[in-house]
Amino acid sequence: MITRTLLLLGFFTLLFLFAHPGRSKKEGHDMICSSADPDSCYTRLFQPTAEFQAIQAGQNLPAGLHVRLNLETGVKEAKLYDAREDDSQTEAVVFEKQVEGEEKQQQKQIVLGPDGEEPPPYSNTGKILPPNDGFVSAGTFQDASNAVAKLSIEDSALMGPLTELEDLAHDIYYGNEIISSTTLTQKVLAILSSSSSESAQSMAATLLGSALRNNHKALETFVKAHPGAIDALLLQITGDTPTNVKVKIVYLLSSLMAGPEQAVMFRVFNGHVDLLKVFDAPHTGSNDGKDALRSRIARLIGDWPDEESYRWCEPLQTAQRKLSKGDVRESIDEALASLKAGQKC
Repeated sequence: MITRTLLLLGFFTLLFLFAHPGRSKKEGHDMICSSADPDSCYTRLFQPTAEFQAIQAGQNLPAGLHVRLNLETGVKEAKLYDAREDDSQTEAVVFEKQVEGEEKQQQKQIVLGPDGEEPPPYSNTGKILPPNDGFVSAGTFQDASNAVAKLSIEDSALMGPLTELEDLAHDIYYGNEIISSTTLTQKVLAILSSSSSESAQSMAATLLGSALRNNHKALETFVKAHPGAIDALLLQITGDTPTNVKVKIVYLLSSLMAGPEQAVMFRVFNGHVDLLKVFDAPHTGSNDGKDALRSRIARLIGDWPDEESYRWCEPLQTAQRKLSKGDVRESIDEALASLKAGQKC
């Protein structure tokens, strides 16, 4: 009788195992066993050591491990984190391993964060990278910067490096590099304010305007270093500065006004009043040599309308009546259209 009972018990045990091949008495709540081989079991929670071990299917990983994908075997591996290997808890580390021939294969080693999750992949989004067009070189930028820094503001040789820098300034990377260089920026401002050469002054203003235009980071850096720039530029525009230089200064002023704080400073320092005097609407079309200046001022007013733009409605309309065609008339038409669209006129 006892023998029969034992046989029946063994039969039902085997029946249970065949019905549940993925489980065994070893599994319980902490073990995972292979369905193909019930005796091949491993803990559900990965047990790390100082050496890399393969991560089995279904295993949970504790936080703070080094995890890598072994590209030779295709197996994901993990081990205890060792601060001596990497001083960063969140940054991926890549090392190279020599394989057959001269080729090298990379294995990626990742440090899990406190929550046990892998960090997001590295991205260049938001970073200002140097141009990769094979034409612009860092050497050209450095040589031109050094030349401007060393030459006197009255040296005729300045035009060459200033022109090179102005060409580079249209690229957002080099525009930021130019403005970030305190020495270079101060020298260019000195040329703009004090040089006796109209060409050098004009190029200095154009260089700064190009570096700041549509370059938020450069604009932020410049404004922080030169908070009184708007006032200084308005003084030059209303002073005895040559008209050709004033045209370029208005271009620089327009680039600066992309910053909200500078737009406020423009009004604080009576920018509209100063530019209205220079615009001199009654003499439009009188061949006084101010056509290019009037055109540039009209563009600024149309680009940056504010609560004081109403001052320009009558002067622009006066100038419009005096001109039938040309670049100045076109700029005036566009400025008036912008002000009317913003209900300033």
